[in-house]
Amino acid sequence: MAVSGLVYPTYFDPDLLKTCPSYDGAFLGEGAFGSVLKAFMGDRNQTVAVKLIQGESNNFKNFQKEVTKLSAVLDCGNIITPLGWFTYAGWAGIVMEYAECGNLYELLHTRDVILPLCLKSRILYEIVNAVNHLHRLGNDQRLLHLDLKPQNILFDADLHVKICDLGGSVWSNFTEDFTRSTEGFVDSDEQANVCSLAYCAPERLRHSNIRPTSKVDIFSIG
Repeated sequence: MAVSGLVYPTYFDPDLLKTCPSYDGAFLGEGAFGSVLKAFMGDRNQTVAVKLIQGESNNFKNFQKEVTKLSAVLDCGNIITPLGWFTYAGWAGIVMEYAECGNLYELLHTRDVILPLCLKSRILYEIVNAVNHLHRLGNDQRLLHLDLKPQNILFDADLHVKICDLGGSVWSNFTEDFTRSTEGFVDSDEQANVCSLAYCAPERLRHSNIRPTSKVDIFSIG
């Protein structure tokens, strides 16, 4: 789906980026169809996250789509901010803000902390705010994340939510939410079938050919 009026992230010279092996693990994790590394931009004196995608034909098309999707949500404070992109030696990369306090899964399962009720409430509010933003981009357009899970809910230094990994998201519109088709739904974006079973809406598991709606994301939150 073409989206007009977008401000696309800047093209970066890859020589400006340096990976950070001196940090506690430059490898941050796996996103939909890409690995995420920690890097440092010397000219900005800024630590960033870089999603690397091997530049094969289909992968590069998916890379271009993800850049477009990220560009559509630049004005939401609870969605990870894209800073730029680059290509180098058969690879493509998306440079994003670095969420230094990890993800919700780590916060809940690997850290010996008790979250106060006020923080829990704020986290939930900010998750809903991010998803609401995706679902209300205007002009009868919405973006369905389709892979909401604790690992894709990051935190900045002040423990504010940053939703990440739009690689598996798909464009939709308000009309489609009320006209689900049982006739073989096939999205041109191969990433549309990416989901995590524990947080996947049952209708997607039972009928993969049914067009997903915003209800899929709501199920993942709840």
